[in-house]
Amino acid sequence: MIHCRPLLPKEHLYENKSHQCVIDSTPFLRRILTKIYVAHATLELGTETRFATFQIFHRCLSHYIHHNIKCSKEHLTENGGNNELSTKQKQELSSLAVASIFLGCKLCNEHRRLRDVINIKHVLQMEDDVDVGVNEINEHKPPPSLDEEYWKQKEEMVRIEQTLLRIIDFDVNVSFPHRIMILTWEKIIEKLEEKKTGDLDEKSLHYWRCILHNSWKRLNSILFNVDCMVCSCSSLACAALSLAIEDTKAQVPDSMSICDKIDFEWWVWLDVTSDELSKVKDKVSKAAM
Repeated sequence: MIHCRPLLPKEHLYENKSHQCVIDSTPFLRRILTKIYVAHATLELGTETRFATFQIFHRCLSHYIHHNIKCSKEHLTENGGNNELSTKQKQELSSLAVASIFLGCKLCNEHRRLRDVINIKHVLQMEDDVDVGVNEINEHKPPPSLDEEYWKQKEEMVRIEQTLLRIIDFDVNVSFPHRIMILTWEKIIEKLEEKKTGDLDEKSLHYWRCILHNSWKRLNSILFNVDCMVCSCSSLACAALSLAIEDTKAQVPDSMSICDKIDFEWWVWLDVTSDELSKVKDKVSKAAM
């Protein structure tokens, strides 16, 4: 089923190779991923649109890295452990990032004007090796004027979007682990209420809301980690929930008696094995560091 696909299916990994090591060694790539995240907050876009954008961009990035970025051990050693990109590469990657945002908006029916995403590229200084956060946006240069240069950028953005679609073989099917996580969370509560033969008390529900919030945050963190994104959506949802339950037990002693009542292997409902759950939890934990 499409909604259970990994966020980054293996067919979109060039030669089935993860590009996480290249991201880790390339400051500009880490910044561009952060700016994509900030752009969604600035444009007031939802979680699913953000997830769609990151999936599209990572699919494209895998191919771009293979054909355009050197990442051998010898090359990294010569450059002090970091990949420094050329101005042309930064321009291309920033354009692909903005095209991914525009396409993500379309896929999730949160449409934004082309001018909006061009403004974001300009205000967040996507092509520059500088950090720009939500609180700093107003301190930077205003959106570009509606002059001849702007119309050239608009035409270029349409062309880049078509290039992006060709790179990913027009595969715009995207997955959302949050949906699976919430449904599983609800099912666990339902199961506990069946065992208790009644609704959970307000204190118990408070802890379960904390678990839901924690799970949601953990899922958001995986967008920066390729090794997480190649995992199935169901395993990611289960890993985030399981880690959130463990966190709540460790941080709130009063919650232990509530969490300890989960004496059933709820992850098997999604055909996730205990071994798979353990491995994915390790990846999700590392992504949050």
